Amino acid sequence: MLSRRMGAVFSAVLAGSFLAVMPGCEWFKGSDPTQRSSPSISSLSIRPSTVLCEQEFLVSFKFEDPQGDISSARVTFQRSGDTAVREETPPWPQTISRDSGTVQFPFSFAPRPCTGQGGTWTITVKAEDERGNTSNTLTGQIDLTSAG
Repeated sequence: MLSRRMGAVFSAVLAGSFLAVMPGCEWFKGSDPTQRSSPSISSLSIRPSTVLCEQEFLVSFKFEDPQGDISSARVTFQRSGDTAVREETPPWPQTISRDSGTVQFPFSFAPRPCTGQGGTWTITVKAEDERGNTSNTLTGQIDLTSAG
């Protein structure tokens, strides 16, 4: 009788061990604190680096998102010496990958804040995914030479 119980216990332990190591089984996996879930961005480019009022310029950067659900960019503009910040959140282009690559967004200083707003502007960029995870921040500058 004891050997039957031992056999049943051994079989249950063996079956449980098999389930724990089956490929694709994540029941017994702990969370990996080194696994990144936020997007990452690099190589910010602002072209041209000097513009006239209403002239279009491109803000581009490389990106990587481990879940492939990157959804938008947050771009802020702040003129040197001012406290006011302008923020735009362009949606992710439909034709661009959502897991890695390079993306660009067109902007201009029109119709506002052109009037009286010439000078150096700091542009700050972040990316966000559908889960609300945000990337690191990149910063660059552009000069607005004619304020309309």
